[in-house]
Amino acid sequence: VRSNMAVGWIAFATAAIVLALAGSARGDDIICFGDSWAAFACDHLETALRVHLKKNSIKNEGVSGSTANFWANNPTAVELILAKTLPKYIWLSIGGDDILGSFLAQHGNFTAINQQISRDLGTLVRQIHSLLPLTEIVIFGYDILNFVATDECRVMMATIFGVNATQRLTSEMLLSYGTNVLTPAATAYPWVTYVPVWGLLQASEPAGIPKPYPNIDFPSPYSLMNDGCIHASARGWDILMTALYNNYFAHVLA
Repeated sequence: VRSNMAVGWIAFATAAIVLALAGSARGDDIICFGDSWAAFACDHLETALRVHLKKNSIKNEGVSGSTANFWANNPTAVELILAKTLPKYIWLSIGGDDILGSFLAQHGNFTAINQQISRDLGTLVRQIHSLLPLTEIVIFGYDILNFVATDECRVMMATIFGVNATQRLTSEMLLSYGTNVLTPAATAYPWVTYVPVWGLLQASEPAGIPKPYPNIDFPSPYSLMNDGCIHASARGWDILMTALYNNYFAHVLA
């Protein structure tokens, strides 16, 4: 036990030293950080960078299933990731698993769910800023999911959101998170930029989906959102990451 504690303190101290030197050591590196969307889409963001002849290094630090609450309550884990990567830019994807894990416990109360995510997100981005004050964070949230294409997805929707849940309810919850968590975060923290893409996948394959987008009564097309009901397909990731590049990285990278 003492040996493990010593290793932990050495790692913590090393991280602190590295971060103290980060101002002179950091380049234009990017990390994908947060949940499964970051973990699954990071390679596609790298493709978008290379298509546009950007040579910036990019590292995948996404952790599937991780929540804003987890990172807010594990500052040492955040510090170790930052010390290892020393990013100038962070694409942060977080909050979705907080919604999925707390919706029924919070009795479907959008306000209570969003308030908790806001507190945890604020803790996380303040910690990042305190350690790497020149690092910029970009977040777009998610896009409309598809909980109605298959029996598996309908069961998942009922399990997470309740037996009377509809596609409209799931989309309203996500858009509420964008409006009441991400928009205020970008206003409160100048180092955070929110670049929403809600409805992008619907607009990319609009057949049978009436405008305007996002249309909360319809899912994203199954061809673009078909990995476990809550993740994009390869082509869907390419569309989303191209938009993230065009809306943000094209303007900040040399």
